[in-house]
Amino acid sequence: MAAIQIEQLRSAVRGSIIQPGDESYESARRVYNGMIDKRPSLIVRALDVADVIAAVDYARTNQMLTAIRGGGHNGGGLGTCDGGLVIDLSPMRGVRVDNAARTVRVAGGATWGDVDHATHPFGLAVPSGFISTTGVGGLTLDPVTKAPIVILQDRDNKLNLPIWIGLLEATAMATELEGIKMSRPMTHDLLRNLLSELGATVECVQITDLKDNTYFAAIHLRELPSATHLKLAFMARDGKLSPGTAKTMVEGLPEGGRVRENGRIVKVPPAYKIETIPFTEKLSAAAVTIPWGDVATAYYSTGIPNIEVFLGAPEEQIEKMKVPDFIRSLLRLAPVQSFAKALIARRVKGPSDEQRARDEMYVYGEVRDEAGHKVTMRLRTREGYTLTAESGVTAILKTLDGRLAPGAYTPSMAFGADYVLELEGTTLSRVAT
Repeated sequence: MAAIQIEQLRSAVRGSIIQPGDESYESARRVYNGMIDKRPSLIVRALDVADVIAAVDYARTNQMLTAIRGGGHNGGGLGTCDGGLVIDLSPMRGVRVDNAARTVRVAGGATWGDVDHATHPFGLAVPSGFISTTGVGGLTLDPVTKAPIVILQDRDNKLNLPIWIGLLEATAMATELEGIKMSRPMTHDLLRNLLSELGATVECVQITDLKDNTYFAAIHLRELPSATHLKLAFMARDGKLSPGTAKTMVEGLPEGGRVRENGRIVKVPPAYKIETIPFTEKLSAAAVTIPWGDVATAYYSTGIPNIEVFLGAPEEQIEKMKVPDFIRSLLRLAPVQSFAKALIARRVKGPSDEQRARDEMYVYGEVRDEAGHKVTMRLRTREGYTLTAESGVTAILKTLDGRLAPGAYTPSMAFGADYVLELEGTTLSRVAT
């Protein structure tokens, strides 16, 4: 190593350069793990990025073994080396908090204690190690591959998943967070533009697999977040009612119908609206508004303030639902209710196991916003009672896993919008509009 080269390096850096024999060498070469006793031939204590660049160029020119020291906590001693160059980042401990973006930018030598000191006045914290003297770099970069690490959190902020990302992905994330404009669109710009054209937002990213050290994920999108109206319609292909469902309908007839308007459930007449619904590509049928529970629950799942729920039914049955007020008044009487339910118990037998296995349910969903944009989907499932039983048992098993916090949820709120697609015999398709 020629002296002239050392002098060139000294003139290029603002930090200190330490060699064997210097008074500070012994303290500068030590790391947290006292069992590590390595003796580098040169230590550069960098003050800024320019110092780091100069040190890296020097190591490359001289083909030197190089180690990077952040907080110096690494148990394996990877922050130092024998006979090579140590680029010591410990003087670079700056932390910059962007409270509006809820992000923090940390210099390479900062410790988690430095980060906590800077973020706590803003009421912010970063999931990390619990020892404050640990360097940020050691828990942000994999010490073996030196690859950047991103920590993913679940929706409830209870589970953390560290994943490795490439340098290109890390650079893209940094430029986006810093608001840096590039000369040409980056991959995330193209994806954002695509989402914008679709009128969709990202609901969540679901890790689906890990193969050959590569994570695979599904991006769940929420289409038309500006939606203000939701129309749901159900129809069974064969459509045989159980005695329980028939009795519930008799109980509800005196109360008329229900829809949701501007976020509130309002009372409407029986058979308030009748529409022809395209339940499948080949089957369109008459459907009538009904006061099903989806009028209540779909609001909490979607946040859409105007909701109508329809049931596909034969036209003669729909006509019978248009009950005059005086007959609905009679149906409120307990003796009339008892008589009607007794009649149902004698005559309505419900679908058999064979009929349930053969039948299927069609679900039609349509959302639109005030600007006239519309998204329409169809769901095809197993017979309704079978689906209800299976989904209930599946929900219980998922709840017993212990990952769901106590509270009141709709199935999609608890297990995700695609929960129903996990159930056997369920398919979802888009309707061209």
